[in-house]
Amino acid sequence: MAQESLERYLTALRSFPQWFRNLDPLNEEIRLFNKVGMLFNLGRDSHGRTVVLFRPRVLNVLDTERATLRHQMRQAMLLLETTIEKEETQINGYVAIADYEAISLKLLSMWPFADVSNAADNLFHSLPVRFQEIHAIGVPRFFKIFADLVLSCMSEKIRNRVYCHKSLDDAMKHLELSLLTTDYEGGTQNPDQLTEDFIKCAERKRTQLLLMNEMDIDTSRYQFGGQQKTVVSEIEAGMVGSFKKLNVD
Repeated sequence: MAQESLERYLTALRSFPQWFRNLDPLNEEIRLFNKVGMLFNLGRDSHGRTVVLFRPRVLNVLDTERATLRHQMRQAMLLLETTIEKEETQINGYVAIADYEAISLKLLSMWPFADVSNAADNLFHSLPVRFQEIHAIGVPRFFKIFADLVLSCMSEKIRNRVYCHKSLDDAMKHLELSLLTTDYEGGTQNPDQLTEDFIKCAERKRTQLLLMNEMDIDTSRYQFGGQQKTVVSEIEAGMVGSFKKLNVD
Protein backbone atom coordinates (compact mmCIF):
# COMPACT_ATOMS: atom_id res chain seq x y z
CA MET A 1 0.00 0.00 0.00
CA ALA A 2 2.84 2.40 0.81
CA GLN A 3 4.50 1.67 -2.54
CA GLU A 4 1.26 2.18 -4.45
CA SER A 5 0.64 5.46 -2.63
CA LEU A 6 4.07 6.74 -3.59
CA GLU A 7 3.62 5.61 -7.19
CA ARG A 8 0.27 7.37 -7.53
CA TYR A 9 1.72 10.54 -6.04
CA LEU A 10 4.68 10.53 -8.44
CA THR A 11 2.36 9.75 -11.34
CA ALA A 12 0.30 12.83 -10.50
CA LEU A 13 3.45 14.94 -10.48
CA ARG A 14 4.46 13.55 -13.86
CA SER A 15 1.00 13.71 -15.45
CA PHE A 16 0.23 17.34 -14.56
CA PRO A 17 3.52 19.28 -14.70
CA GLN A 18 1.60 22.55 -15.06
CA TRP A 19 0.51 22.12 -11.44
CA PHE A 20 3.34 20.26 -9.77
CA ARG A 21 6.63 21.16 -11.47
CA ASN A 22 8.92 24.13 -10.84
CA LEU A 23 7.41 25.10 -7.48
CA ASP A 24 10.01 27.78 -6.99
CA PRO A 25 9.01 30.14 -4.15
CA LEU A 26 11.12 32.84 -5.82
CA ASN A 27 9.07 32.64 -9.02
CA GLU A 28 7.20 35.91 -9.68
CA GLU A 29 3.77 34.26 -10.06
CA ILE A 30 4.18 32.14 -6.95
CA ARG A 31 5.41 35.13 -4.94
CA LEU A 32 2.28 37.05 -5.98
CA PHE A 33 -0.02 34.30 -4.75
CA ASN A 34 2.00 33.87 -1.57
CA LYS A 35 1.32 37.51 -0.74
CA VAL A 36 -2.33 37.76 -1.77
CA GLY A 37 -3.59 35.63 1.13
CA MET A 38 -5.56 32.93 -0.69
CA LEU A 39 -4.27 30.05 1.44
CA PHE A 40 -3.21 30.02 5.09
CA ASN A 41 -1.61 27.36 7.22
CA LEU A 42 -3.33 28.07 10.54
CA GLY A 43 -1.31 25.53 12.50
CA ARG A 44 -2.56 22.57 14.52
CA ASP A 45 -5.87 22.25 16.32
CA SER A 46 -6.42 20.53 19.67
CA HIS A 47 -6.44 17.15 17.90
CA GLY A 48 -3.07 17.72 16.26
CA ARG A 49 -4.58 18.22 12.81
CA THR A 50 -3.15 20.81 10.43
CA VAL A 51 -5.81 23.44 9.68
CA VAL A 52 -5.71 25.28 6.34
CA LEU A 53 -7.90 28.17 5.23
CA PHE A 54 -8.85 28.77 1.57
CA ARG A 55 -10.28 32.22 0.73
CA PRO A 56 -10.96 32.49 -3.03
CA ARG A 57 -12.61 35.91 -2.67
CA VAL A 58 -9.17 37.56 -2.60
CA LEU A 59 -8.82 36.49 -6.25
CA ASN A 60 -11.54 38.98 -7.20
CA VAL A 61 -8.88 41.68 -7.30
CA LEU A 62 -6.74 39.77 -9.82
CA ASP A 63 -7.36 39.49 -13.55
CA THR A 64 -8.45 36.07 -14.80
CA GLU A 65 -5.17 35.49 -16.64
CA ARG A 66 -3.22 35.73 -13.36
CA ALA A 67 -5.63 33.73 -11.23
CA THR A 68 -6.36 30.54 -13.17
CA LEU A 69 -6.89 27.12 -11.64
CA ARG A 70 -3.28 26.35 -12.54
CA HIS A 71 -2.08 29.14 -10.27
CA GLN A 72 -4.36 28.02 -7.46
CA MET A 73 -3.28 24.37 -7.72
CA ARG A 74 0.37 25.39 -7.62
CA GLN A 75 -0.29 27.41 -4.49
CA ALA A 76 -2.07 24.43 -2.90
CA MET A 77 0.84 22.14 -3.78
CA LEU A 78 3.32 24.58 -2.30
CA LEU A 79 1.35 24.58 0.95
CA LEU A 80 1.16 20.79 0.90
CA GLU A 81 4.86 20.27 0.25
CA THR A 82 5.82 22.61 3.08
CA THR A 83 3.64 20.81 5.65
CA ILE A 84 3.32 17.14 4.70
CA GLU A 85 6.81 15.98 5.64
CA LYS A 86 6.06 16.13 9.36
CA GLU A 87 4.97 12.76 10.72
CA GLU A 88 2.27 14.32 12.91
CA THR A 89 0.68 15.83 9.81
CA GLN A 90 0.78 12.54 7.93
CA ILE A 91 -0.96 10.72 10.78
CA ASN A 92 -3.42 13.32 12.09
CA GLY A 93 -4.26 14.77 8.70
CA TYR A 94 -5.80 18.08 7.70
CA VAL A 95 -8.87 20.17 8.39
CA ALA A 96 -9.73 22.32 5.36
CA ILE A 97 -11.83 25.47 5.68
CA ALA A 98 -13.09 26.94 2.39
CA ASP A 99 -14.70 30.35 2.83
CA TYR A 100 -16.72 31.12 -0.31
CA GLU A 101 -18.47 34.20 1.03
CA ALA A 102 -18.26 37.24 -1.23
CA ILE A 103 -16.89 35.36 -4.27
CA SER A 104 -17.99 36.66 -7.65
CA LEU A 105 -19.19 35.11 -10.90
CA LYS A 106 -15.85 36.16 -12.33
CA LEU A 107 -14.25 33.19 -10.56
CA LEU A 108 -16.26 30.72 -12.65
CA SER A 109 -14.21 31.62 -15.71
CA MET A 110 -11.08 30.55 -13.83
CA TRP A 111 -12.31 26.98 -13.28
CA PRO A 112 -12.95 24.95 -16.49
CA PHE A 113 -14.90 21.76 -15.75
CA ALA A 114 -12.25 19.36 -17.04
CA ASP A 115 -9.54 21.06 -14.99
CA VAL A 116 -11.70 21.08 -11.86
CA SER A 117 -12.37 17.37 -12.34
CA ASN A 118 -8.67 16.52 -12.76
CA ALA A 119 -7.68 18.73 -9.84
CA ALA A 120 -10.25 17.16 -7.50
CA ASP A 121 -9.38 13.65 -8.70
CA ASN A 122 -5.72 14.27 -7.90
CA LEU A 123 -6.41 15.98 -4.59
CA PHE A 124 -8.61 13.23 -3.20
CA HIS A 125 -7.04 10.12 -4.76
CA SER A 126 -3.41 10.75 -5.63
CA LEU A 127 -1.86 13.18 -3.18
CA PRO A 128 -0.70 12.27 0.34
CA VAL A 129 -3.43 14.19 2.13
CA ARG A 130 -5.66 12.79 4.90
CA PHE A 131 -8.73 15.00 5.09
CA GLN A 132 -10.35 14.66 8.49
CA GLU A 133 -12.86 17.48 8.00
CA ILE A 134 -13.76 19.81 5.15
CA HIS A 135 -15.84 22.89 5.97
CA ALA A 136 -17.39 24.85 3.09
CA ILE A 137 -18.81 28.21 4.11
CA GLY A 138 -21.34 30.28 2.20
CA VAL A 139 -21.32 28.35 -1.09
CA PRO A 140 -23.43 30.47 -3.49
CA ARG A 141 -26.11 28.97 -5.72
CA PHE A 142 -24.18 29.67 -8.91
CA PHE A 143 -21.24 27.66 -7.53
CA LYS A 144 -23.29 24.53 -6.76
CA ILE A 145 -22.46 22.86 -10.06
CA PHE A 146 -18.75 22.97 -9.20
CA ALA A 147 -19.45 21.74 -5.68
CA ASP A 148 -21.35 18.74 -7.06
CA LEU A 149 -18.47 17.94 -9.41
CA VAL A 150 -15.93 18.03 -6.59
CA LEU A 151 -18.13 15.86 -4.38
CA SER A 152 -18.40 13.30 -7.17
CA CYS A 153 -14.60 12.93 -7.05
CA MET A 154 -14.61 12.02 -3.37
CA SER A 155 -14.95 8.60 -1.81
CA GLU A 156 -17.97 8.08 0.40
CA LYS A 157 -15.68 8.18 3.42
CA ILE A 158 -14.44 11.68 2.57
CA ARG A 159 -17.92 12.92 1.57
CA ASN A 160 -19.09 12.03 5.05
CA ARG A 161 -16.47 14.43 6.39
CA VAL A 162 -17.72 17.41 4.37
CA TYR A 163 -19.75 20.02 6.24
CA CYS A 164 -21.57 22.79 4.38
CA HIS A 165 -22.45 25.90 6.36
CA LYS A 166 -24.87 28.54 5.13
CA SER A 167 -23.07 31.30 6.95
CA LEU A 168 -19.89 32.09 8.80
CA ASP A 169 -21.84 32.25 12.07
CA ASP A 170 -23.01 28.68 11.60
CA ALA A 171 -19.51 27.47 10.78
CA MET A 172 -18.04 29.07 13.88
CA LYS A 173 -19.90 26.54 16.03
CA HIS A 174 -17.75 23.77 14.55
CA LEU A 175 -14.32 25.44 14.38
CA GLU A 176 -11.66 26.40 16.89
CA LEU A 177 -12.05 30.15 16.64
CA SER A 178 -8.66 31.04 18.08
CA LEU A 179 -6.94 29.48 15.05
CA LEU A 180 -8.67 31.83 12.61
CA THR A 181 -7.20 35.11 11.42
CA THR A 182 -8.15 38.36 13.09
CA ASP A 183 -10.49 39.36 10.23
CA TYR A 184 -12.87 36.70 11.62
CA GLU A 185 -14.71 37.26 14.87
CA GLY A 186 -12.85 35.39 17.59
CA GLY A 187 -9.75 34.90 15.44
CA THR A 188 -6.40 35.64 17.05
CA GLN A 189 -3.82 35.16 14.30
CA ASN A 190 -2.40 38.03 12.28
CA PRO A 191 -2.89 37.18 8.57
CA ASP A 192 0.11 39.26 7.52
CA GLN A 193 2.33 37.36 9.95
CA LEU A 194 1.00 34.01 8.73
CA THR A 195 1.73 35.07 5.16
CA GLU A 196 5.26 36.13 6.05
CA ASP A 197 5.88 32.87 7.94
CA PHE A 198 4.67 30.82 4.98
CA ILE A 199 6.87 32.71 2.52
CA LYS A 200 9.93 32.19 4.72
CA CYS A 201 9.12 28.49 5.18
CA ALA A 202 8.78 27.97 1.41
CA GLU A 203 12.03 29.77 0.72
CA ARG A 204 13.85 27.63 3.29
CA LYS A 205 12.60 24.53 1.49
CA ARG A 206 13.36 25.85 -2.00
CA THR A 207 16.10 23.31 -2.76
CA GLN A 208 13.85 20.44 -1.69
CA LEU A 209 10.93 21.81 -3.72
CA LEU A 210 13.01 22.08 -6.88
CA LEU A 211 14.31 18.53 -6.45
CA MET A 212 10.74 17.39 -7.18
CA ASN A 213 11.48 18.24 -10.82
CA GLU A 214 13.91 15.32 -10.96
CA MET A 215 11.36 12.73 -9.86
CA ASP A 216 10.15 10.43 -12.62
CA ILE A 217 8.06 7.29 -13.00
CA ASP A 218 6.43 5.09 -15.64
CA THR A 219 2.90 6.48 -15.72
CA SER A 220 1.36 3.67 -17.81
CA ARG A 221 0.03 1.85 -14.74
CA TYR A 222 -2.24 4.68 -13.68
CA GLN A 223 -4.90 6.70 -15.41
CA PHE A 224 -6.41 9.93 -14.11
CA GLY A 225 -9.86 11.35 -14.56
CA GLY A 226 -11.32 8.39 -16.46
CA GLN A 227 -14.38 8.05 -14.26
CA GLN A 228 -14.78 11.81 -14.01
CA LYS A 229 -14.81 12.37 -17.78
CA THR A 230 -18.34 10.98 -17.84
CA VAL A 231 -19.39 13.30 -15.03
CA VAL A 232 -17.85 16.32 -16.77
CA SER A 233 -19.50 15.41 -20.08
CA GLU A 234 -22.89 15.07 -18.44
CA ILE A 235 -22.54 18.42 -16.70
CA GLU A 236 -21.39 20.22 -19.86
CA ALA A 237 -24.17 18.59 -21.91
CA GLY A 238 -26.73 19.94 -19.49
CA MET A 239 -25.52 23.55 -19.81
CA VAL A 240 -25.85 26.07 -22.56
CA GLY A 241 -23.19 25.29 -24.70
CA SER A 242 -6.07 6.87 -4.36
CA PHE A 243 -3.85 8.90 -3.63
CA LYS A 244 -4.83 5.65 -1.85
CA LYS A 245 -5.06 6.69 1.76
CA LEU A 246 -2.93 4.87 4.35
CA ASN A 247 -5.46 4.35 7.13
CA VAL A 248 -4.11 4.52 10.67
CA ASP A 249 -7.54 4.63 12.33
